[in-house]
Amino acid sequence: MKKLAVLFFFSFFISFTEAQTTTSLDVSEEINEKIEKALNDMLSEGKDAMKIVSVTPIKNLIDGSIYEFSVIATYSLISKEQAILNIGFNNGSSEKSHRLISDASKIINNGTSYHIFKVKAKVVDWSKIGGAFYVSTNMSEYPHERKWSPLASDRFFLKVD
Repeated sequence: MKKLAVLFFFSFFISFTEAQTTTSLDVSEEINEKIEKALNDMLSEGKDAMKIVSVTPIKNLIDGSIYEFSVIATYSLISKEQAILNIGFNNGSSEKSHRLISDASKIINNGTSYHIFKVKAKVVDWSKIGGAFYVSTNMSEYPHERKWSPLASDRFFLKVD
């Protein structure tokens, strides 16, 4: 009985580990094509770059509601050995600036790849004053000084109902 329990636990652990390592790659064929195209474009440019290729949810967003967003961003880090990826939303006091979610930052090494951010954010409808709600990503040198500028960044505008 003890051997059976150990065998069951071991097979469960293997299955669980495999599921965890493949989760980030489990995206639709359409998203895979977008990722591949963005990465190829970045490689051909040969410079630091970042592009948001997918955001979900993307529609039926309601002002004042909190959503869990899945944001897929491709990146190419050429100029530095390491960088940090950041994400934020313009849901603060101004439609023109975004607040970074420090808990979601990801340290990366030189190269070209993608990252899936899973973050919660409150939606703000800026359309009443001529603005728009967006998610923003950026990549900065790691470590960086207190005052810094991004190596690359991108924004993705979301429609609020």
